[in-house]
Amino acid sequence: MSTFNGFAVAGLCLVVLTYGCGTNRQLPQNDPSDDKSTKERVLSDVAAKWGIDFEDSPRNRDEYRLPAIMGSGCAVLDFDRNGLLDILLIAADSEDNNCALYSQETAGTFVNRTNELGIQLLQGTGVAVGDCNNDAWPDLYVTADGADSLWLNVDGRSFRNITRSSGISNHRWGVSACWVDYDRDGWLDIFVTNYVDYVHQACTRLGGGGADFCGPHLFPMTPDLLLRNTTGTNGGHVSFADVSQASGISAGLSAGLGVTAKDFTGDGWPDIYVASDQHPNLLWVNHEGRFVNDSVLRGCDTDFQGHAQASMGLALGDIDHNGTEDLVISHLDGEAHAVYTESTAGFFTDRSRETGIAAATRHTTGFGIAAADFDLNGESELFTANGRVKRPHNVSSSGDFREQYGQPLQHLVPVDGQYQDAAIPLGKHVARGLAVGDLDRDGDPDMVVSTIGGPAVVLQNLRQNTHQWVVLRVVDLRHGGRSCPGAQLSISSTNGIFERTFQPCQSYAGTHAAELYVGLGRNNQIHSIDVVWPDGDLTAEQFDMQGRMNEIVTLIRGEGKLVK
Repeated sequence: MSTFNGFAVAGLCLVVLTYGCGTNRQLPQNDPSDDKSTKERVLSDVAAKWGIDFEDSPRNRDEYRLPAIMGSGCAVLDFDRNGLLDILLIAADSEDNNCALYSQETAGTFVNRTNELGIQLLQGTGVAVGDCNNDAWPDLYVTADGADSLWLNVDGRSFRNITRSSGISNHRWGVSACWVDYDRDGWLDIFVTNYVDYVHQACTRLGGGGADFCGPHLFPMTPDLLLRNTTGTNGGHVSFADVSQASGISAGLSAGLGVTAKDFTGDGWPDIYVASDQHPNLLWVNHEGRFVNDSVLRGCDTDFQGHAQASMGLALGDIDHNGTEDLVISHLDGEAHAVYTESTAGFFTDRSRETGIAAATRHTTGFGIAAADFDLNGESELFTANGRVKRPHNVSSSGDFREQYGQPLQHLVPVDGQYQDAAIPLGKHVARGLAVGDLDRDGDPDMVVSTIGGPAVVLQNLRQNTHQWVVLRVVDLRHGGRSCPGAQLSISSTNGIFERTFQPCQSYAGTHAAELYVGLGRNNQIHSIDVVWPDGDLTAEQFDMQGRMNEIVTLIRGEGKLVK
């Protein structure tokens, strides 16, 4: 047994699991002693207590420029690799500061290190955290309405703007970005989903009347951007090449807001999904480096009636509790979250009505979203950052911005197969970004929420928990010990086998912590984990997990046992 960054790594296991579309998958069983309808749920906003005082207050809000209402993002990361998670919040054009990075020095003690880290000039819409040069230090790709930027992490001591020297150029309105090794060469590439081609014009509120923000349908869609990481063939100098046209990505247009990447089709190549606002969503299927949009064929472009929706954020999670991951998309009020579940391998059906999620979300406008097991009982819950983009008819344009556009944050929990609103008493916010991470290191996920016109929200998960859990990190020493987004995990437990993707790139304009939070309930344990790595050989590697509960476990490539 060995260690990396202070965390023990699982050893070897002799059990052999099978893969493929014909696998007879065992389904995980729910904990029979768990009755969610009677549980006390405690999510407390500890931003002020922890010293997180960032606020996005857009300048000239009375001009109703569209970027002001779309907000900006956030990330949970361990930028200095001290084992404690940090918080990054950004804005595009705020009255005060456009960036704040809060370093967690000791448990629960955060210090604003923005200036000394050299990122006081950082500003933008969204942020994607990933390692661009395989040195294990997380770097920052920042999207913006105007020009994206790339910030290199220098040994956890500072960040350096290397946008120009790396060859990055995106002057469209980038919103969300994702680090993905699309060509499986061991270097993380960057996919950016661009929003509309925006030129300011005057718009009125719904039904006419006073001024308000315009809708995206008034502006042309744009192509997205794929940047291939060429650092490995450039003497170690960080560099990227625009392969949007060569890869086929530029052949499609979208009003893209959210993006994630995983192998949706099961062929070993990472695919890319784009949530497109008021236009059909895109599923870019990867054919060994060439992409084709197959969202119509695979049933994940529109809702169950064939209508395009105002897609914003997205989340991966097992919503129908069958052991496989589903895709949830947040939408405008009057619509409902889409819940794309796999009907057969790589093909999807919107089951928002059957799960109860449609009825629960039809009255909200959702942006950042996460499917996570907050009480660690083995079932995915759903949390959404809500906030309007248009004022209701009965609300005037004067007064507090949050009163005009604010909505409650929403926490949905499964009860007897139907998702119900847990009605958390946290007030109204114009919420946008949402990032998940175990900030207090007690094993359950906490959350950071970016907002407009008010302070950011940090939700500490305080529920007293008696359930088993494990926090997984997935790293590859061949690539400098960096994290491996896109790794596919098949987890064998006492109650069955279930699948997860190690993918921090989800939600809206932000990034979750580079960890996977696995809840197991009271009477369940993990026996082994099979990992299919996102590059190189597709042979699964198996890690023994016997006795590894209630701790952080780092799975290091090459230290398990290959599975035929």
